[in-house]
Amino acid sequence: MLVGIAASVGVLTAASIVSDQWWPLSRDAAGLVAMLAFYLAIRLIDPIAVGYGDVLFAAAAGAFLGYLSWAALAVGVFLGYLLGDAGTVVLTHVRKLPSRAGIPFSPFIGIGAVLAAVVADPVTDYFLRLAHGG
Repeated sequence: MLVGIAASVGVLTAASIVSDQWWPLSRDAAGLVAMLAFYLAIRLIDPIAVGYGDVLFAAAAGAFLGYLSWAALAVGVFLGYLLGDAGTVVLTHVRKLPSRAGIPFSPFIGIGAVLAAVVADPVTDYFLRLAHGG
C-alpha cells in the first residue's frame, strides 16, 4: 500500500507540473497527512476498528481529495467514516457477524472519497449559505 501512496503523490505531482499549479499539491500533502493521522489515531485507540491497510488507503485517498479541494477533503473524511460505521452496523446485524468481526474499512473510505469528489462543492456551498442566513 505504500506503493499506492507513492503512486498517488507521483501522479498528482505530474498533474501539478503539467498544469503549472502548485497550490493543489500542497493541499495534496495536507490531505495525505490529515487522513493518515485521523485513521492512525483510530487504529491506535482501537486496533480492531481499522487495520494498517485501511490507514494507508485512507492516506492515499486523502492525497487525492486534498488535491481536489479543502471541501472534498472535509466531506471525504466525514463520508468515509460515516459510511464505514453505518456499513459495519448493517453487516453485523444483517449477516449476524460478531461486533468485532474485523470488517475491512477501505471500501467505505473509497466510496466516501468518490462521493466527496462529486458532491463536496454543492454540500459545502449549501451549508455555508445556511450558516450565513441565506
